[in-house]
Amino acid sequence: MKCEVRFSMATYRWRCDTHEEMGDEDGCLVGAREEIADLRQRLGILENRLKNYDTLFEEVLVLRNSDRDIRRQNADLRKRLEEAERQYHELLFAVETKHDGETRHETALRYVRQGEYKGDGVACATLAGKGE
Repeated sequence: MKCEVRFSMATYRWRCDTHEEMGDEDGCLVGAREEIADLRQRLGILENRLKNYDTLFEEVLVLRNSDRDIRRQNADLRKRLEEAERQYHELLFAVETKHDGETRHETALRYVRQGEYKGDGVACATLAGKGE
């Protein structure tokens, strides 16, 4: 039998019509105790779930912050790469004439090495050679 519990505004108490009609108000208390025990158990389960959600929420915040940091680092690296590419192309196109058998890069590298080396002509030719 299901208790019909309601709050009486006249007496400011909870009343169970079902048990009052039967003359057994104590039966309602037993049912209430069982329901309270059941509610406490369900509350414990919900509290554990809430703890798990709190942990997951904290992990989401950490991941969100990590994602922001990675995006910021990626943007910084992209800017640095673009600047390095710009500088590299500036050097390559400073070479007006590339030599036969060489790429513009190889010609520019040879020019730089020749300009930096302070030794004799033989050493310059060795430095300018491919694979060095």
